[in-house]
Amino acid sequence: MMDAHIDRKQYCLFHGGGEGGYEADAKLAASCGRIRTLHCAYPRMPNEDSQFGWGRQIAWNRYHQGEVHVGGHSLALPMLLKFLSENTTRIR
Repeated sequence: MMDAHIDRKQYCLFHGGGEGGYEADAKLAASCGRIRTLHCAYPRMPNEDSQFGWGRQIAWNRYHQGEVHVGGHSLALPMLLKFLSENTTRIR
């Protein structure tokens, strides 16, 4: 049972690329979701066999309240770095 008083951090995990990347990283996302202090979002990225459109999808999935922690597996990590370097983001 989840404790109501726990301040859960917003976390967004982006899966690796390639056909079946979303399904392949689902176990990783599930394990993040079991951490009591995290609220883990796991969006499906467009065109899994291509990097095009990922920046737009990353922007759309950002939380608009408070801070968000992001992570990515495989192709998602350079896509996150590219997005963060090209967009205004408040980083602590």
